[in-house]
Amino acid sequence: MLRHAAIVAQREALAVPLSRAAGMHTPALLVYDPSCAVIPVPYTIYERVPGETLGLLVLEPHDTPHVWHELGRDLARLHAHTKDLAPPP
Repeated sequence: MLRHAAIVAQREALAVPLSRAAGMHTPALLVYDPSCAVIPVPYTIYERVPGETLGLLVLEPHDTPHVWHELGRDLARLHAHTKDLAPPP
């Protein structure tokens, strides 16, 4: 379990700054601590942003097409920005 948490935290610490550099709408990564010195698992802390978590909305995609179009644009930016990067291990 700890190994999985470490992998997830490390991937997020790499992916989030790349995503933001590509122009995606995602909160900034404020802290990444893989040392387990403060709490017994690696962790990340992000800036708080206003809005709703898309996956938690109780709406059908056809009810919020603008949200899904914006998400598609963000993903296209990300793929265009990272197409030359190697996949994570």
